[in-house]
Amino acid sequence: MLQHDELRYDLAHGEFHHGQKVAEKLLRKFPNFVPALNNLAQIFAMQDDFDRAIKTSLSILEYEPDNIHALSNLTRLYS
Repeated sequence: MLQHDELRYDLAHGEFHHGQKVAEKLLRKFPNFVPALNNLAQIFAMQDDFDRAIKTSLSILEYEPDNIHALSNLTRLYS
């Protein structure tokens, strides 16, 4: 999925504002696309928006309770 590749590129290169826009656009089409949600949680954390990062990670666990990426994000966020 090209948009997800773009999102991952933005995250890796510190383009958080653009990455957030790409993630939000992708999630409008596929609201439960977990990789995009995990990336979005990371972007929120990098922007010091810890409440949204935690909320996003917890939302993933509602339908994928063993998602290692969301659990890892929460471990870092709660530390």
